[in-house]
Amino acid sequence: MDQSVAETADGVSIAYQTAGTGQPALVFIHGWSSRASHWRAQLPRFAENYQVVAVDLGGHGHSGTNRDRWDLPAFADDVVTVADALDLQQIILVGHSMGAVVMVEAASRLGDRVIGLVATDTLHNVEQLFPPGALEAVVAGLHQNFRAGTRGFVEALFVPDTDPALRQGLIDDVCAANPEVAIPAMESVVSYDVVPALERVKAPVHCINSDMVPSSEAAGRRHCAEFTVEIMPGLGHFPQLEAPESFNHRLQQTIDRFVSQAGGA
Repeated sequence: MDQSVAETADGVSIAYQTAGTGQPALVFIHGWSSRASHWRAQLPRFAENYQVVAVDLGGHGHSGTNRDRWDLPAFADDVVTVADALDLQQIILVGHSMGAVVMVEAASRLGDRVIGLVATDTLHNVEQLFPPGALEAVVAGLHQNFRAGTRGFVEALFVPDTDPALRQGLIDDVCAANPEVAIPAMESVVSYDVVPALERVKAPVHCINSDMVPSSEAAGRRHCAEFTVEIMPGLGHFPQLEAPESFNHRLQQTIDRFVSQAGGA
């Protein structure tokens, strides 16, 4: 993977990895307090046939931290900045968790350059905001003791069958995040309503979700021209790493469908 940097309008250096060639370009966006390497089971596989791009959102991974606000619209700016730097003209966005909400916001700005969006274990019910007090309690815990609060939050995202080494590695990664970025990012997740951005997106959206949280395809369809969901049962919140071969097969099928709907590569 080649390592590169693009600078946003507000002066933040956004690190990204890229490999492969071919249309469409696949842009992978990680979740809260994560990093581009959380797509490590996808990047080499899909670089065989496509240009793949994995972004470290601002304040994450190798990207800069010199920003006054850490919210979902700012993270969307990071994705648009990288897409513009690479002059990507036909894009499929792939977002995990918070990264899928960032993806929707970015797609609403990238317009017809985006031919499809793939959400990974997220957008379960786009009409349902977090219940009052639910994630606020998580945020309070992060303020009180960031590492302990983060560990408690992330530990609940796995199933008993999750590989212990994978589980511990992901917990360690997320707990190592910068609190000055992670806490306002979580506060933004709590308050953000994805529906207005989703209604501006004309490309199809497909969710590949685990069954830990119920998904409502009907809710997505009320706000999107095409919104579909498939379930990977028995997995936790990181299906792309917990069952990579199955996930990659489903992702390939989705890419093929998006390309066909767009009229070919």
